[in-house]
Amino acid sequence: SLSPFRTVWASSAVPETNLGLFSQRIQCRRLRHLMAPPELLEIAEHRCFKGTLYRFEHISPVLGDCTMKLSTFVPSGKGKFPGVIWLSGLTGTDESLAQRASSALEVAQELQLILIMPDTSPRGEGVPDEDPKAFDFGVGASFYVNATTQKYKKHYQMLDYITQELPSMVAAKLPLLQHRLGIMGHSMGGHGALVAALRYP
Repeated sequence: SLSPFRTVWASSAVPETNLGLFSQRIQCRRLRHLMAPPELLEIAEHRCFKGTLYRFEHISPVLGDCTMKLSTFVPSGKGKFPGVIWLSGLTGTDESLAQRASSALEVAQELQLILIMPDTSPRGEGVPDEDPKAFDFGVGASFYVNATTQKYKKHYQMLDYITQELPSMVAAKLPLLQHRLGIMGHSMGGHGALVAALRYP
């Protein structure tokens, strides 16, 4: 399990809202994030294997106030459930496991586990990347560690994200037993899982 966890509060200047109607809605959603502790906003929901696959987005103070997406599978049943954080490999996204290995969701339903599937890195405007683009470093390739160099350290704090901010937000939104939370991953995600487990045994 991962411990301890803490909630990180958001702080940011109010962005300009002199935009089109669609952009204003996006800005209003962002403002809602910035005025409160990190909150998961549902953007998709699908029934599968008797459970529910959700997709959420949120503003992450830990990752420099960028917009993050994550997927979660919640089994059908009563009460709260233990969970597993799944970390995908290089160039993956929060949707990789559900799209490439959907049988994992079926197993999660049988075992009554919540699967938490974050993105592999921060993304979006202002998030630095390698130039020229490299598949094994930068966007899509965070290795789930905390960056220390000037270029990357504002946004690439993925170890803190997956061990502190992410579990707290999911537990506030979904029926997760936060004290019964494991972590696993594939390739780069396996590296991230080992680092997290050794740092927070």
